[in-house]
Amino acid sequence: MIELLTANQAAEELQIHVVTLYRMIKAGKLPAKRLGARLRIEKNDLQKLLDPNTGKTYASRRRKTNAEPRK
Repeated sequence: MIELLTANQAAEELQIHVVTLYRMIKAGKLPAKRLGARLRIEKNDLQKLLDPNTGKTYASRRRKTNAEPRK
């Protein structure tokens, strides 16, 4: 059975802000289905964004900068 999540649930699962999730959907990085006026995301699609070896979330895999902190 396919498990569908709301945008808020999916964002919480990925540990990102819901606005970031909507941007990912708009950019085509995350497929979503529209049910009426609401978006639903398949849990399987979220699993594809997680690193299969470590289970790290999308947020923890984002590019880190090597910039020095401002003084």
